[in-house]
This record gives sequence, structure tokens and C-alpha cells, in this order.
Amino acid sequence: MPELDRSDSLTGPDTDNNGIRDDIDRYLLTVEASEAEMLALVQVARGFQAVQASDLSSENKLRELDDVTLKASACVMETYESAVDADRESRKLQGYTANTRNRTRHYIKYNQLRDGTIFKLPKVGVSCDRVAQ
Repeated sequence: MPELDRSDSLTGPDTDNNGIRDDIDRYLLTVEASEAEMLALVQVARGFQAVQASDLSSENKLRELDDVTLKASACVMETYESAVDADRESRKLQGYTANTRNRTRHYIKYNQLRDGTIFKLPKVGVSCDRVAQ
């Protein structure tokens, strides 16, 4: 298990401004994955971080987050040969990102606000951003 930032900040430090908390960046460097899988995990990490960095009072912002997180989820599922492995890695990133009481509450609030929302899933083959750390 990586040493995670436990500060009071929802976002935590991101010194290189790549949209991923520094401790999550360090964790990703330890993951055994193909290049495509790693790019998918980076997209997932950015999605979880985007939720933490967002004011959840705007419906437009919530829709933007929906798009980001759904694309990331679809990308990781498309990229990994095993859905079980894709789900396991995504859940790790989710847990590591929402690793304090404040971060967990914020993530739960986001999910509660989206409860009952109907989403249109991204088309297969176009959900991956393919942008490195």
C-alpha cells in the first residue's frame, strides 16, 4: 500500500499540475501494466481527482464530471483484457483518492447528487484520452 497524503485538503498536492495527486502519481509508477492499461489508469485517476477538485453545487459541473468519469471507466474496461482486473485497479484508485473523511464525504456527496441520473455511455473505442502523466 502506498503512503498516501492525508491532509485536510480535498485535492492534496499536485506539484506537476497533471490533474493527479502526487501520492497517486507515485502509486501509479508501481503498478504493473501495459502502456495502454497505464494510460487508462491515468485517465481514471484524473477522473477521481476531478471530482475532488470540483464544486458540486453546479449542475453543469456535475454533468462534466459525469462525462469525465464515465469515459475513464469505459476506457479502463475496454483496455484491460480482464474486467475483474480493470475493476480491481479502478477501485484501488477510488479508495486511494478518497482516503480521508473529507474526501470520502465529498465523493459520496457527488454520488448522491447523481443518484437516479440517466447516463449515455461513451461509444466503444472513443472513450480513452490516451494522455500520459
